[in-house]
Amino acid sequence: MNQSKSTQVLWLQVWGLAAIQGSILLSWVIYNIYLSQMLVAFGFDSSLASLILVVENILAALMEPLMGSLSDNMQYWFGSRFPFITCGIILASVCFILIPTIFVFGGSTDLTRMLLPIMMVLWALAMTIFRSPVLSLIGRYATATNLPQATSILTLVGGIIGAITPLSSKFILQLGPVFTFSFGSLVMLIAAALLRWAGPNYQVKKLLPLEPHPTKISNRSDISLRGLLIIFVTGMATVIGFRLLMQNFTQVLKLHNLGGQPNLILMTVSLTLAIVALPMGSLAKSLGIRRTLISGLIAMAIFSCTVLLGHNVILAMAVAITLGISFSLVSNSTIPFALSMVPEDRGGLGTGMYFSGSAIANVLFILFLGKPTNFTLTLGVFLSAIIFLIGSFFVASSRPKVKLTEVLTRLQERNTKV
Repeated sequence: MNQSKSTQVLWLQVWGLAAIQGSILLSWVIYNIYLSQMLVAFGFDSSLASLILVVENILAALMEPLMGSLSDNMQYWFGSRFPFITCGIILASVCFILIPTIFVFGGSTDLTRMLLPIMMVLWALAMTIFRSPVLSLIGRYATATNLPQATSILTLVGGIIGAITPLSSKFILQLGPVFTFSFGSLVMLIAAALLRWAGPNYQVKKLLPLEPHPTKISNRSDISLRGLLIIFVTGMATVIGFRLLMQNFTQVLKLHNLGGQPNLILMTVSLTLAIVALPMGSLAKSLGIRRTLISGLIAMAIFSCTVLLGHNVILAMAVAITLGISFSLVSNSTIPFALSMVPEDRGGLGTGMYFSGSAIANVLFILFLGKPTNFTLTLGVFLSAIIFLIGSFFVASSRPKVKLTEVLTRLQERNTKV
Protein backbone atom coordinates (compact mmCIF):
# COMPACT_ATOMS: atom_id res chain seq x y z
CA MET A 1 0.00 0.00 0.00
CA ASN A 2 2.98 2.26 -0.53
CA GLN A 3 2.20 5.61 -2.04
CA SER A 4 4.68 6.73 -4.67
CA LYS A 5 6.12 10.18 -4.54
CA SER A 6 4.45 11.12 -7.84
CA THR A 7 0.97 10.62 -6.42
CA GLN A 8 1.53 12.65 -3.28
CA VAL A 9 0.89 15.76 -5.37
CA LEU A 10 -1.19 15.66 -8.55
CA TRP A 11 0.84 18.25 -10.41
CA LEU A 12 -1.28 18.37 -13.56
CA GLN A 13 -4.38 19.24 -11.55
CA VAL A 14 -2.44 21.70 -9.40
CA TRP A 15 -1.25 23.53 -12.51
CA GLY A 16 -4.88 23.63 -13.65
CA LEU A 17 -5.74 25.36 -10.38
CA ALA A 18 -2.79 27.72 -10.86
CA ALA A 19 -4.23 28.67 -14.26
CA ILE A 20 -7.55 29.53 -12.57
CA GLN A 21 -5.71 31.51 -9.87
CA GLY A 22 -3.78 33.38 -12.52
CA SER A 23 -6.94 34.24 -14.45
CA ILE A 24 -8.60 35.54 -11.27
CA LEU A 25 -5.63 37.77 -10.45
CA LEU A 26 -5.37 38.98 -14.05
CA SER A 27 -9.06 39.91 -14.07
CA TRP A 28 -8.69 41.96 -10.90
CA VAL A 29 -5.58 43.70 -12.28
CA ILE A 30 -7.50 44.73 -15.41
CA TYR A 31 -10.55 45.75 -13.39
CA ASN A 32 -8.60 47.92 -10.94
CA ILE A 33 -6.71 49.66 -13.76
CA TYR A 34 -9.89 50.65 -15.59
CA LEU A 35 -12.26 51.15 -12.65
CA SER A 36 -11.70 54.85 -11.96
CA GLN A 37 -11.16 55.72 -15.62
CA MET A 38 -14.50 54.27 -16.66
CA LEU A 39 -16.44 55.88 -13.84
CA VAL A 40 -14.94 59.32 -14.42
CA ALA A 41 -15.58 59.04 -18.16
CA PHE A 42 -19.24 58.34 -17.38
CA GLY A 43 -19.48 61.49 -15.29
CA PHE A 44 -19.07 59.98 -11.83
CA ASP A 45 -16.78 61.33 -9.16
CA SER A 46 -13.55 59.38 -8.77
CA SER A 47 -14.45 58.67 -5.12
CA LEU A 48 -17.18 56.31 -6.36
CA ALA A 49 -14.44 53.80 -7.22
CA SER A 50 -13.52 53.45 -3.55
CA LEU A 51 -17.18 53.13 -2.56
CA ILE A 52 -17.73 50.37 -5.13
CA LEU A 53 -14.68 48.48 -3.86
CA VAL A 54 -15.98 48.77 -0.28
CA VAL A 55 -19.40 47.44 -1.29
CA GLU A 56 -17.84 44.61 -3.31
CA ASN A 57 -15.63 43.53 -0.42
CA ILE A 58 -18.45 43.66 2.13
CA LEU A 59 -20.55 41.46 -0.14
CA ALA A 60 -17.55 39.18 -0.71
CA ALA A 61 -17.09 38.79 3.05
CA LEU A 62 -20.62 37.35 3.18
CA MET A 63 -20.60 35.44 -0.09
CA GLU A 64 -17.21 33.68 0.04
CA PRO A 65 -18.02 31.36 2.98
CA LEU A 66 -21.60 30.93 1.73
CA MET A 67 -20.49 29.86 -1.74
CA GLY A 68 -17.79 27.66 -0.28
CA SER A 69 -20.31 25.95 1.97
CA LEU A 70 -22.82 25.47 -0.86
CA SER A 71 -20.12 23.87 -2.99
CA ASP A 72 -19.30 21.58 -0.05
CA ASN A 73 -22.93 20.47 -0.06
CA MET A 74 -22.81 19.81 -3.79
CA GLN A 75 -19.61 17.82 -3.32
CA TYR A 76 -21.26 15.89 -0.51
CA TRP A 77 -24.47 15.01 -2.36
CA PHE A 78 -23.30 14.68 -5.97
CA GLY A 79 -19.60 13.85 -5.66
CA SER A 80 -18.41 16.96 -7.49
CA ARG A 81 -18.33 20.72 -6.99
CA PHE A 82 -17.25 21.42 -10.55
CA PRO A 83 -20.76 22.21 -11.95
CA PHE A 84 -20.95 24.90 -9.26
CA ILE A 85 -17.54 26.21 -10.30
CA THR A 86 -18.40 26.12 -14.01
CA CYS A 87 -21.57 28.16 -13.56
CA GLY A 88 -19.67 30.77 -11.54
CA ILE A 89 -16.88 31.08 -14.11
CA ILE A 90 -19.30 31.42 -17.03
CA LEU A 91 -21.36 34.04 -15.19
CA ALA A 92 -18.24 35.98 -14.19
CA SER A 93 -16.90 35.87 -17.75
CA VAL A 94 -20.16 37.21 -19.18
CA CYS A 95 -20.32 40.02 -16.61
CA PHE A 96 -16.68 40.88 -17.25
CA ILE A 97 -17.32 41.38 -20.97
CA LEU A 98 -20.49 43.37 -20.33
CA ILE A 99 -18.57 46.01 -18.31
CA PRO A 100 -16.62 47.44 -21.29
CA THR A 101 -19.61 46.80 -23.58
CA ILE A 102 -21.74 49.15 -21.51
CA PHE A 103 -18.89 51.63 -21.27
CA VAL A 104 -18.11 51.75 -25.01
CA PHE A 105 -21.46 51.12 -26.66
CA GLY A 106 -24.00 52.10 -24.02
CA GLY A 107 -23.91 55.83 -24.64
CA SER A 108 -24.25 58.42 -21.89
CA THR A 109 -27.90 57.99 -20.93
CA ASP A 110 -28.99 57.92 -17.30
CA LEU A 111 -29.82 54.21 -17.65
CA THR A 112 -26.37 53.19 -18.86
CA ARG A 113 -24.72 55.44 -16.28
CA MET A 114 -26.47 53.42 -13.57
CA LEU A 115 -25.86 50.08 -15.30
CA LEU A 116 -22.08 50.47 -15.30
CA PRO A 117 -21.48 50.49 -11.50
CA ILE A 118 -24.22 47.87 -11.05
CA MET A 119 -22.52 45.55 -13.55
CA MET A 120 -19.20 46.09 -11.79
CA VAL A 121 -20.68 44.94 -8.49
CA LEU A 122 -22.44 41.98 -10.18
CA TRP A 123 -19.14 40.87 -11.69
CA ALA A 124 -17.43 40.99 -8.31
CA LEU A 125 -20.28 38.92 -6.85
CA ALA A 126 -19.96 36.39 -9.67
CA MET A 127 -16.26 36.01 -8.86
CA THR A 128 -17.14 35.01 -5.30
CA ILE A 129 -19.28 32.13 -6.57
CA PHE A 130 -16.33 30.03 -7.67
CA ARG A 131 -13.13 31.36 -6.04
CA SER A 132 -13.42 29.57 -2.69
CA PRO A 133 -14.86 26.35 -4.20
CA VAL A 134 -12.18 26.07 -6.86
CA LEU A 135 -9.19 26.89 -4.64
CA SER A 136 -10.41 24.46 -1.98
CA LEU A 137 -9.75 21.72 -4.56
CA ILE A 138 -6.05 22.01 -3.67
CA GLY A 139 -6.92 19.77 -0.72
CA ARG A 140 -7.97 17.08 -3.21
CA TYR A 141 -4.81 17.27 -5.26
CA ALA A 142 -2.21 16.76 -2.54
CA THR A 143 -1.86 14.72 0.59
CA ALA A 144 -2.00 16.75 3.79
CA THR A 145 1.75 16.93 4.38
CA ASN A 146 2.39 18.00 0.77
CA LEU A 147 -0.17 20.80 0.60
CA PRO A 148 2.43 23.60 0.97
CA GLN A 149 4.35 22.23 -2.01
CA ALA A 150 1.19 22.19 -4.11
CA THR A 151 0.22 25.68 -2.95
CA SER A 152 3.67 26.98 -3.90
CA ILE A 153 2.60 26.70 -7.55
CA LEU A 154 -0.26 29.11 -6.85
CA THR A 155 2.20 31.42 -5.09
CA LEU A 156 4.53 31.23 -8.08
CA VAL A 157 1.78 32.32 -10.48
CA GLY A 158 0.59 35.05 -8.12
CA GLY A 159 4.12 36.39 -7.73
CA ILE A 160 4.66 36.56 -11.49
CA ILE A 161 1.43 38.49 -12.05
CA GLY A 162 2.22 40.78 -9.12
CA ALA A 163 5.68 41.45 -10.55
CA ILE A 164 4.50 42.50 -14.00
CA THR A 165 1.53 44.57 -12.80
CA PRO A 166 3.41 47.82 -11.92
CA LEU A 167 5.08 47.88 -15.34
CA SER A 168 2.08 46.82 -17.42
CA SER A 169 -0.57 49.38 -16.39
CA LYS A 170 0.16 51.82 -19.22
CA PHE A 171 0.31 49.01 -21.76
CA ILE A 172 -3.05 47.60 -20.59
CA LEU A 173 -4.63 51.04 -20.86
CA GLN A 174 -3.31 51.41 -24.40
CA LEU A 175 -5.00 48.17 -25.47
CA GLY A 176 -8.42 49.58 -24.65
CA PRO A 177 -11.15 48.17 -22.39
CA VAL A 178 -12.97 45.99 -24.94
CA PHE A 179 -9.90 44.01 -25.98
CA THR A 180 -8.46 43.82 -22.46
CA PHE A 181 -11.64 42.68 -20.74
CA SER A 182 -12.40 40.21 -23.54
CA PHE A 183 -8.89 38.78 -23.20
CA GLY A 184 -9.28 38.44 -19.43
CA SER A 185 -12.60 36.68 -19.86
CA LEU A 186 -11.17 34.32 -22.49
CA VAL A 187 -8.21 33.45 -20.26
CA MET A 188 -10.60 32.54 -17.44
CA LEU A 189 -12.66 30.25 -19.69
CA ILE A 190 -9.54 28.56 -21.06
CA ALA A 191 -8.21 28.04 -17.52
CA ALA A 192 -11.52 26.43 -16.53
CA ALA A 193 -11.34 24.15 -19.56
CA LEU A 194 -7.77 23.15 -18.65
CA LEU A 195 -8.80 22.29 -15.11
CA ARG A 196 -11.77 20.29 -16.38
CA TRP A 197 -9.51 18.44 -18.78
CA ALA A 198 -7.02 17.70 -16.00
CA GLY A 199 -9.79 16.13 -13.94
CA PRO A 200 -11.12 18.27 -11.07
CA ASN A 201 -12.30 15.31 -8.99
CA TYR A 202 -9.24 13.13 -9.20
CA GLN A 203 -8.63 11.27 -5.95
CA VAL A 204 -5.29 10.89 -4.21
CA LYS A 205 -5.07 7.12 -3.90
CA LYS A 206 -8.72 7.25 -2.85
CA LEU A 207 -7.70 8.73 0.49
CA LEU A 208 -10.26 11.52 0.09
CA PRO A 209 -13.93 10.52 -0.07
CA LEU A 210 -15.54 12.08 -3.12
CA GLU A 211 -18.53 9.83 -3.60
CA PRO A 212 -21.95 11.29 -2.79
CA HIS A 213 -23.37 10.13 0.54
CA PRO A 214 -27.07 9.24 0.80
CA THR A 215 -27.09 10.24 4.45
CA LYS A 216 -28.41 13.49 5.90
CA ILE A 217 -26.19 16.56 6.05
CA SER A 218 -26.71 16.61 9.81
CA ASN A 219 -24.53 13.49 9.99
CA ARG A 220 -21.55 15.27 8.50
CA SER A 221 -18.47 16.38 10.39
CA ASP A 222 -18.99 19.06 13.01
CA ILE A 223 -17.65 22.55 12.41
CA SER A 224 -15.61 24.37 15.04
CA LEU A 225 -16.74 28.00 15.28
CA ARG A 226 -13.49 28.78 17.04
CA GLY A 227 -11.59 27.29 14.11
CA LEU A 228 -13.57 29.38 11.62
CA LEU A 229 -12.85 32.52 13.65
CA ILE A 230 -9.13 31.76 13.63
CA ILE A 231 -9.18 31.29 9.85
CA PHE A 232 -11.08 34.57 9.45
CA VAL A 233 -8.66 36.56 11.64
CA THR A 234 -5.65 34.97 9.93
CA GLY A 235 -6.93 36.06 6.52
CA MET A 236 -7.68 39.55 7.80
CA ALA A 237 -4.30 39.99 9.51
CA THR A 238 -2.33 38.66 6.55
CA VAL A 239 -3.95 40.90 3.95
CA ILE A 240 -4.21 44.12 5.95
CA GLY A 241 -0.69 43.68 7.32
CA PHE A 242 0.76 43.18 3.84
CA ARG A 243 -1.16 46.04 2.23
CA LEU A 244 -0.16 48.41 5.02
CA LEU A 245 3.44 47.23 4.79
CA MET A 246 3.61 47.85 1.03
CA GLN A 247 2.04 51.29 1.52
CA ASN A 248 4.71 52.12 4.11
CA PHE A 249 7.44 50.86 1.79
CA THR A 250 6.13 52.99 -1.09
CA GLN A 251 6.12 56.06 1.16
CA VAL A 252 9.75 55.47 2.16
CA LEU A 253 10.82 55.12 -1.47
CA LYS A 254 9.09 58.38 -2.39
CA LEU A 255 10.43 60.12 0.71
CA HIS A 256 14.03 59.41 -0.26
CA ASN A 257 13.42 60.50 -3.85
CA LEU A 258 14.61 57.37 -5.63
CA GLY A 259 13.33 58.71 -8.93
CA GLY A 260 11.92 56.04 -11.25
CA GLN A 261 13.04 53.18 -8.99
CA PRO A 262 9.95 52.62 -6.78
CA ASN A 263 8.09 50.44 -9.33
CA LEU A 264 11.20 48.35 -9.94
CA ILE A 265 11.83 47.90 -6.21
CA LEU A 266 8.20 47.05 -5.46
CA MET A 267 8.24 44.61 -8.37
CA THR A 268 11.21 42.91 -6.69
CA VAL A 269 9.00 41.88 -3.76
CA SER A 270 6.61 39.97 -6.04
CA LEU A 271 9.43 38.63 -8.20
CA THR A 272 11.25 37.28 -5.16
CA LEU A 273 7.97 35.79 -3.95
CA ALA A 274 7.72 33.89 -7.22
CA ILE A 275 11.37 32.79 -7.36
CA VAL A 276 11.47 31.34 -3.84
CA ALA A 277 7.92 29.91 -3.92
CA LEU A 278 8.96 26.33 -4.71
CA PRO A 279 11.88 26.05 -2.23
CA MET A 280 9.76 27.70 0.46
CA GLY A 281 7.06 25.14 -0.28
CA SER A 282 9.54 22.35 0.39
CA LEU A 283 10.63 24.08 3.60
CA ALA A 284 7.00 24.39 4.68
CA LYS A 285 6.55 20.66 4.15
CA SER A 286 9.46 20.00 6.52
CA LEU A 287 8.38 22.52 9.18
CA GLY A 288 4.66 21.80 8.99
CA ILE A 289 1.87 24.14 7.92
CA ARG A 290 1.25 25.74 11.32
CA ARG A 291 4.91 26.37 12.16
CA THR A 292 5.58 27.77 8.70
CA LEU A 293 2.70 30.22 8.90
CA ILE A 294 3.69 31.38 12.39
CA SER A 295 7.32 31.78 11.30
CA GLY A 296 6.29 33.71 8.19
CA LEU A 297 4.01 36.09 10.08
CA ILE A 298 6.63 36.76 12.76
CA ALA A 299 9.26 37.33 10.06
CA MET A 300 6.93 39.80 8.33
CA ALA A 301 6.43 41.60 11.63
CA ILE A 302 10.17 41.88 12.18
CA PHE A 303 11.16 42.82 8.64
CA SER A 304 8.28 45.26 8.21
CA CYS A 305 10.35 47.59 10.40
CA THR A 306 13.25 47.38 7.95
CA VAL A 307 11.34 49.37 5.31
CA LEU A 308 12.52 52.48 7.14
CA LEU A 309 16.06 51.58 6.04
CA GLY A 310 15.28 52.07 2.35
CA HIS A 311 17.46 55.19 2.05
CA ASN A 312 19.04 54.11 -1.25
CA VAL A 313 18.45 51.64 -4.06
CA ILE A 314 20.75 48.92 -2.70
CA LEU A 315 19.21 48.91 0.78
CA ALA A 316 15.70 49.15 -0.64
CA MET A 317 16.32 46.16 -2.94
CA ALA A 318 17.67 44.16 0.00
CA VAL A 319 14.54 44.96 2.01
CA ALA A 320 12.33 43.99 -0.95
CA ILE A 321 14.06 40.62 -1.31
CA THR A 322 13.75 39.94 2.42
CA LEU A 323 10.05 40.78 2.38
CA GLY A 324 9.47 38.57 -0.66
CA ILE A 325 11.12 35.59 1.03
CA SER A 326 9.20 36.12 4.28
CA PHE A 327 5.83 36.53 2.58
CA SER A 328 6.43 33.39 0.52
CA LEU A 329 6.32 31.40 3.77
CA VAL A 330 2.96 32.99 4.56
CA SER A 331 1.50 32.64 1.08
CA ASN A 332 2.41 28.96 0.81
CA SER A 333 0.68 28.06 4.07
CA THR A 334 -2.49 30.19 4.39
CA ILE A 335 -4.89 28.04 2.35
CA PRO A 336 -3.38 24.77 3.66
CA PHE A 337 -3.83 26.16 7.19
CA ALA A 338 -7.47 27.04 6.47
CA LEU A 339 -8.07 23.52 5.15
CA SER A 340 -6.37 22.00 8.21
CA MET A 341 -8.80 23.81 10.52
CA VAL A 342 -11.95 22.27 9.05
CA PRO A 343 -13.09 18.68 8.40
CA GLU A 344 -12.35 17.11 5.02
CA ASP A 345 -15.85 17.75 3.70
CA ARG A 346 -15.82 21.46 4.65
CA GLY A 347 -12.88 22.65 2.57
CA GLY A 348 -14.95 25.20 0.65
CA LEU A 349 -16.18 26.77 3.87
CA GLY A 350 -12.67 26.92 5.33
CA THR A 351 -11.26 28.56 2.22
CA GLY A 352 -14.24 30.91 2.09
CA MET A 353 -13.66 32.05 5.67
CA TYR A 354 -10.07 32.93 4.80
CA PHE A 355 -11.18 35.04 1.84
CA SER A 356 -13.94 36.56 3.96
CA GLY A 357 -11.32 37.82 6.40
CA SER A 358 -9.28 39.10 3.44
CA ALA A 359 -12.31 41.03 2.16
CA ILE A 360 -12.90 42.71 5.52
CA ALA A 361 -9.20 43.61 5.58
CA ASN A 362 -9.63 45.35 2.22
CA VAL A 363 -12.61 47.31 3.58
CA LEU A 364 -10.67 48.47 6.63
CA PHE A 365 -7.71 49.43 4.49
CA ILE A 366 -9.78 51.43 2.00
CA LEU A 367 -11.77 53.26 4.67
CA PHE A 368 -9.09 53.90 7.27
CA LEU A 369 -5.55 52.58 6.82
CA GLY A 370 -5.19 53.29 3.12
CA LYS A 371 -4.87 57.01 3.84
CA PRO A 372 -1.27 57.57 4.97
CA THR A 373 -2.08 61.17 5.90
CA ASN A 374 -4.06 59.80 8.86
CA PHE A 375 -0.90 58.67 10.67
CA THR A 376 2.87 59.02 10.59
CA LEU A 377 5.14 56.64 8.72
CA THR A 378 6.58 55.32 11.97
CA LEU A 379 3.10 54.59 13.30
CA GLY A 380 2.22 52.85 10.03
CA VAL A 381 5.25 50.58 10.33
CA PHE A 382 4.39 49.83 13.95
CA LEU A 383 0.78 49.00 13.02
CA SER A 384 1.78 46.56 10.28
CA ALA A 385 4.14 44.75 12.67
CA ILE A 386 1.45 44.51 15.37
CA ILE A 387 -1.11 43.18 12.87
CA PHE A 388 1.26 40.42 11.74
CA LEU A 389 1.95 39.49 15.36
CA ILE A 390 -1.79 39.33 16.09
CA GLY A 391 -2.16 36.93 13.17
CA SER A 392 0.68 34.75 14.44
CA PHE A 393 -0.90 34.68 17.91
CA PHE A 394 -4.20 33.40 16.54
CA VAL A 395 -2.45 30.75 14.46
CA ALA A 396 -0.39 29.67 17.48
CA SER A 397 -3.56 29.35 19.55
CA SER A 398 -5.14 27.01 17.03
CA ARG A 399 -5.42 23.29 17.41
CA PRO A 400 -5.77 21.95 13.89
CA LYS A 401 -7.64 18.69 13.69
CA VAL A 402 -5.30 15.89 12.58
CA LYS A 403 -6.77 14.47 9.41
CA LEU A 404 -7.03 10.78 8.64
CA THR A 405 -5.28 11.42 5.34
CA GLU A 406 -2.31 12.98 7.14
CA VAL A 407 -2.00 10.00 9.46
CA LEU A 408 -2.18 7.58 6.54
CA THR A 409 0.32 9.62 4.54
CA ARG A 410 2.85 9.63 7.37
CA LEU A 411 2.46 5.88 7.84
CA GLN A 412 2.85 5.27 4.12
CA GLU A 413 5.90 7.52 3.89
CA ARG A 414 7.42 5.64 6.81
CA ASN A 415 6.70 2.32 5.07
CA THR A 416 8.22 3.63 1.88
CA LYS A 417 11.47 4.49 3.69
CA VAL A 418 11.52 1.04 5.26
